[in-house]
Amino acid sequence: MIPSLALEDGLSLEEWQIRLILPHRPPVLQLDRVDRCAPDLSAVEATKAVGGSDPMLRRGPAGASLAPGALIEALAQCCGLLVRLRWLRETGVDVAAFADGDTDRVRSGAIPRSVLAESHARFVGEAQPGQVLSLTARLVLARNGMYRFNAAVRDAAVRGTADIMSADIMLKFPHQG
Repeated sequence: MIPSLALEDGLSLEEWQIRLILPHRPPVLQLDRVDRCAPDLSAVEATKAVGGSDPMLRRGPAGASLAPGALIEALAQCCGLLVRLRWLRETGVDVAAFADGDTDRVRSGAIPRSVLAESHARFVGEAQPGQVLSLTARLVLARNGMYRFNAAVRDAAVRGTADIMSADIMLKFPHQG
């Protein structure tokens, strides 16, 4: 379980800003909003609302729940968002100004791609339609284009809840191909 990120002074992003940074589009885009992103771009907390018509839902005898792969994809998108924001900062973009709405220097097609290199996930519960999920990711290691994160999914409506899923995520960035 990842402790609370305590990112009160961090950045937040709306979905339209996320779409400028990530190549994903609905229904594959799993992030509705970035609630907090650390100013040093080492951690992020995002939100995903699970809708009843979400194409990532699986149907089972007990009803519908978000497919485990969709939760891994949501966490990978959180991690990818962080590495792209870090790249933008390294190329001279004022990320705080971007979060405030200044998108002049952000060109989504120019941002290199990342790829999920590896994930180790532990599922404890399921995400149901109507739930709002809190997705957290913390950068643990960055070396030679490989980024390792600790990440988790929780029910955002219930403070102090156990993880629905926790994971170690590895991304390759930039990825050519």
